[in-house]
Amino acid sequence: MTDTPAVEAYWNTYIKAHPEAAELYDSAWSFGDNPRLANELLELVLKGIKPPIMI
Repeated sequence: MTDTPAVEAYWNTYIKAHPEAAELYDSAWSFGDNPRLANELLELVLKGIKPPIMI
């Protein structure tokens, strides 16, 4: 995933408020290749229907 200036600004703001997060998280991702699919798959994970790790 390529960071956009908006993502970079968001992350920098978050890290300023939560500096401990810089050591805990090094990336972010979502399921699917578009927001609609990502939301649908997340809903399945939260309901326990889909495992959170793709095998």
